[in-house]
Amino acid sequence: MDNSRLDEIHDRYFEVLSYLDDFCSEHEITFYLWAGTLLGAARDGDFIQWDDDADVAMTGEDFDKLMQLRDKLDKRYLLLTPPQKGKHFSDFVVRLYDTQTRVEYRDEVDSTVPDYLGLDIFVMEEAPRTKVGMLLHCLGIRFIYGLALGHRERREFSTVGSATADRGSFEEFVARCLARIGRRYSLRAIMNRYRRFVRKYRGHGTGYVYASNDQITEIVPKKRDTADMYKKGRRLALRGREFDAPYNWEFWLKRNYGDWRTPVRDEGATHLEH
Repeated sequence: MDNSRLDEIHDRYFEVLSYLDDFCSEHEITFYLWAGTLLGAARDGDFIQWDDDADVAMTGEDFDKLMQLRDKLDKRYLLLTPPQKGKHFSDFVVRLYDTQTRVEYRDEVDSTVPDYLGLDIFVMEEAPRTKVGMLLHCLGIRFIYGLALGHRERREFSTVGSATADRGSFEEFVARCLARIGRRYSLRAIMNRYRRFVRKYRGHGTGYVYASNDQITEIVPKKRDTADMYKKGRRLALRGREFDAPYNWEFWLKRNYGDWRTPVRDEGATHLEH
């Protein structure tokens, strides 16, 4: 993607973030800069030069508030969750779409997903207190994900974001078996089971949270965060405007990116067709 197009994409993402910030402030909802958007703000005060998506996170309780208020969003914006995001299963990610900006997503496994620019919203749900409990919880989510794979438009189980890695692997075999079972149930029923499961520990006061709708390969025990990170945020400037960021964002960036202060181009950060 050429620089002028990326500049336009970043401008539009900033408009979406600013609108969401105004809307959430009005309704006492908090979201946090997250993933590459957090990295760009912390390191450069801007979006990462080569990144073409944007990410925020919020607690499950705040996300529920946002969903209840989505009819009050400006008509320019469309907040969609699976499976309403498309007719088929793509992933668990929630997006706030800007209907005035058309894009084409790379490696999209559902052709019915809207071709609008989408801000990814990651929902932080309470996690089990123990590492063993978190491992079992992650396996439970993978089980549900495997069932949902039966509703993919293209059942290519080695594609990016699937529960598998290499063709012919045991993991692919398990995914294919689960997908066959999943086709016996409606996608809506599977997603309802998913939503109940990821909220299993809500209100238990475990002290930990996790991104319940991240890519399946990222829902792993080591990616648990302490709940305090999303209770008392810190302000961080992006293009001169301050947004909330996780309280201990330096630790988060070091855990996920290593030497985050040194820019390293990540070709996997591109999500749109060039």
